[in-house]
Formats: sequence, structure tokens, C-alpha cells
Amino acid sequence: MEISALEKMRANKDVEGLIRALKYEKETIQSHAAGALGNIGDKRAVEPLIEALKYKDEDNQPSYAQFWAAEALGKIKDARAVEPLINAFKDGAGILRRKSVEALGEIKDTRAVASLIEALKDEDWQVRGNAVLALWKIGEPTIEPLIETLKEDKSGYVRSIAAETLGKIGDKRAIEHLIEALKDENENVRNKAVEAIENIKK
Repeated sequence: MEISALEKMRANKDVEGLIRALKYEKETIQSHAAGALGNIGDKRAVEPLIEALKYKDEDNQPSYAQFWAAEALGKIKDARAVEPLINAFKDGAGILRRKSVEALGEIKDTRAVASLIEALKDEDWQVRGNAVLALWKIGEPTIEPLIETLKEDKSGYVRSIAAETLGKIGDKRAIEHLIEALKDENENVRNKAVEAIENIKK
């Protein structure tokens, strides 16, 4: 199967054809098919994409098809994907953990909150950053873990989006910690803390 055939299927919104392609043995075909199914957004693709979260490459290593399947599930936003994405976050390689956390934020299901709080402690700073944003999108973030992230995370990027997120939530409990963040060594963190304080005080 050629990539051009997949592009034709995508243009024609041939969901069934793309689902068949998702099961093709070549990783590049699987990845393109998953990406196309995400762009189309048809819920018929949810179960096959969930299955693709388990795919491995020919050496039984993590597959890029898993990454594209997670992204597609985030675009489709079907609640059936919540538990499989949580499992993919817990068991997957770094790139899959990042995309799974991001997808959970797009689906906005509160069942993911506990796992997203756990993701704030992940070794990968991109996973941690995606978890902060996902908690905000879900709308039921826990203030204390976000404050701890603002104070303790090693990544200036993660601390800055934690500050921004606390400002968007608007809980006054965050103000004293945001004031402390005005002393942060990272300029972007300091700027986001100023904005967050202003937003909370409005």
C-alpha cells in the first residue's frame, strides 16, 4: 500500500478503508492511517485506534503508530478512549506518554484527573507540561499539585505554564505562591506570575 492511496482515502473520508490500513503491517502506513482517521473524526475509528495504542514495531519496541493513534483519539474526543489512554500513559515510552496526557486533556473526562496529577511528577518535562494544560482543560484541577509544580518543578517552561494555569483558574489560594514566583530565576515564570496575579485579582 502506498501513502498516496491513504491520502485518497482521507480526501474521500473512507473511514473503513483507513481502518483496514491501520492494521497493515508497515508502521508508516499505520501511522498515516491513524493521523487521517483523527483528522476525519469519525467515531467508528475509536475502537481500532484504541487497539493501535498497543502496536509495537518489528523489533517489539514502541511504535510511532501508537503516538498517532493517541493524537487521533484526542481529536475524536470519545470517552471510550479515557481508560486506554490512561494505560498508555502509565505503560508507554516518553513520546506516547506525552501524547496520551495531551489527548486526555482534549477529551476532558474527570476520570483522568488522578492520573494527570500523577503525571505532574513524570521524569519527562514535556509530560509534566502537558499534564498542567490537560488539568486546566478538564476544568477540575487540584490547586495544591499545581502550586507544588510552580514551586518545585525543575523546568522553567513547566513552572511558567503552572503559573499561567493558576491565573486562569482564579483561586485566591495561589496568590501568595505566585508572589513568591516573582523571584524565580526564569524570566518567563516571573512574567506569567505577574499576569496570573492580575487575573486572580480582577
